This record gives sequence, structure tokens and C-alpha cells, in this order.
Amino acid sequence: MLDRADGGPAGFPALYFNGSSHGSPLTLGGMICGWPSAEYPSNASEESQSLDKIRKTMSKFKGDGKPIAAIVIEPT
Repeated sequence: MLDRADGGPAGFPALYFNGSSHGSPLTLGGMICGWPSAEYPSNASEESQSLDKIRKTMSKFKGDGKPIAAIVIEPT
């Protein structure tokens, strides 16, 4: 992976869900790269709130010039 002029990793971030079976490796990668994460909802009310937060996060990253390229969904 190439580096940006500011020293950070180049490329596009992925949004991942905490608690998924691949959460641990992605958490480490996310922390290093500054990727966003979301809590996996456990009911319809939480799902609506989670989707709203994800939309806001995607808009923010896009506005910062780092559009989210992938959303990793793997509930356990």
C-alpha cells in the first residue's frame, strides 16, 4: 500500500461491525488505518439507529475525501 503525503496509508477505508467473527483482525486494521466501525444491531429499533449512524459516517468520510469502499457485514 502506498503512503499519502501526510504519512498515513493510502486507499479507501472499510466500515466494519464490532462483534463479527472477523471483528478482531479488522479492529486492529481499523485502528491502524482509522477505519470506522459500527455496533451490530440486535433488534429493529437498533437497526434503524445503526443505519442512520452508518449513513452519517459514510457522508463524513466522503466529505473528507476518503469514501468508504466496503462495508463488512458478518454477524455471528
